[in-house]
Amino acid sequence: MRTVSVRCRILRNELADIEDEQKEIVSRGATASTVLTHLRGEEHILKSRLQAVVKELELVHEQVEEQEQRVADVAGEEEDNWRRKELVGKTLAPLEEERRKVSVLLDHVAPGLASTFA
Repeated sequence: MRTVSVRCRILRNELADIEDEQKEIVSRGATASTVLTHLRGEEHILKSRLQAVVKELELVHEQVEEQEQRVADVAGEEEDNWRRKELVGKTLAPLEEERRKVSVLLDHVAPGLASTFA
């Protein structure tokens, strides 16, 4: 009978240890669930922020492309303007030379008319 009593006591102790372990396991499970819920919330927030940042990045990218086109357009205008200036300058130079020659000639031939070409 003593053997049975000893075995019962051992099994009761074992059962108590198992119950303590079960409480600890349940507590760890509750903690893990709480952490998981928190992490899912953080994940949701970060995904929303990421979507907002992606949209903002797309907007900035569009604006960069528009500004690059503006820069290219202005560079084209500048090139056109430079060419026009060069053409007018090349056209004007011989005319100015002709005017100077006529003015010199008139100075010698008709001094009163020379001032109209100056």
